[in-house]
Amino acid sequence: MSRVVVNIKAIGEKNILTYDNGVKLGSLIYDRLRTYYSEFATELHNSFKIKPYSVSNIRVKREYFVNKGKYIEIKRNNDHYDAYFYISSLDNKLLKMIVTSLMNDPDLYITPSVFEIQDVKVLEAEKIRTLKTITPALFYDSRTDHFMTIEDYNRILNVIRDKVRFFGGDADGFRIKSIHEKVVRFKGRTVPGHIITIKVKDEYTGKILYNVGVGHKTTLSFGFTKKID
Repeated sequence: MSRVVVNIKAIGEKNILTYDNGVKLGSLIYDRLRTYYSEFATELHNSFKIKPYSVSNIRVKREYFVNKGKYIEIKRNNDHYDAYFYISSLDNKLLKMIVTSLMNDPDLYITPSVFEIQDVKVLEAEKIRTLKTITPALFYDSRTDHFMTIEDYNRILNVIRDKVRFFGGDADGFRIKSIHEKVVRFKGRTVPGHIITIKVKDEYTGKILYNVGVGHKTTLSFGFTKKID
């Protein structure tokens, strides 16, 4: 177990999502950990400079997705789930704790809607050569008021290297193939995010970036990655 997909269904009167739903989801997941595994959650918060897991935003099946500008409307359907999200971790014990804490109370309050977990599926481990962020990666020192300079690129590169090194990987075990900016909302303000494609040179580096994501705040859905090759 290193990545799971959690299938969910809207059960309240409202069936809409705001575009910052990943931040709300990530906060809910940590609150659940704190409720059911209090000591472990405290240790995770205090002892890990970089958290060993990542969370995606809530993703809606294309045929049920309606863009309303400021929010997403989910069409009602007869399928057993409307939407889904992913959780990944380098630590199988931690991932099991997260899943257990969610299943102990399968109703998820992602304001302004309520979802119910329908099932959780473990995804097969894959050998990774190339991966891409499916949610914009967040880097604290990035700016949006100018074109990317070599200094910006190197800052982003070093954040990724630090993460790989933190988990015992080779800091030179990858290269950035492409990067482009995508503005996101975080804590009530507009901040720069980046969609990044990364080529990995060794299996463990790929495993790190696949499971813990790219950039900062990956437990709040930023910089979540998927395999593309």
